[in-house]
Amino acid sequence: MKPGIALLAACAVLLLFGCGPKQEPPTSAGQAKLKTKATEEPWPSELWPMEKVSPEIPGRPGLKDAILSYLDHGAQLQGVGPVFSAYQLLGTEQKADSVIVYLWAASSEWSQQADSLVLSSGISAPIVLVALHSGGGYQVFSHRMPEEGEDYAESVRQLFPSEFLEDLFLTPGDAYNVRAASLQEQTRRRAWEYHKLK
Repeated sequence: MKPGIALLAACAVLLLFGCGPKQEPPTSAGQAKLKTKATEEPWPSELWPMEKVSPEIPGRPGLKDAILSYLDHGAQLQGVGPVFSAYQLLGTEQKADSVIVYLWAASSEWSQQADSLVLSSGISAPIVLVALHSGGGYQVFSHRMPEEGEDYAESVRQLFPSEFLEDLFLTPGDAYNVRAASLQEQTRRRAWEYHKLK
């Protein structure tokens, strides 16, 4: 990978769980304000197909819910509103009693103001989760994330299998932006359901 691409990828990532800087809320009024619509609204055609965002994990019922719960409750954002997460599933791996889950995750903090949702902060990063099968479901009990700065690219290579690297090293541009927009749209829809806005 070109050094410039690694640097761009590292700069573009805001790490989860307090491992990196938080994204500050927009400063201009209304910039992040999204008027909500019916939950039946069509999924935007310019984004990834809906089934690619936060999919069920084949053969592992309950793992999706465990992942989203872990991400929602672990992300340290501004504390203004509830956190809603979404993910791109890269793959899973069984290791002894554990399931290793490789993701690109995004978490967004949405609050309700009248009939609108307001995005106050958000973060997006690659993450490796470790889950255990527990009582008919799954429990995520730990995570690992790449290092920041100049060590980012090498730590990604150490954490993730080589077949996932192309997806992880999307450079800022169309593909990178589509992923970001797709994941954020899913967090907005989850926020809609939570707030039950009409």
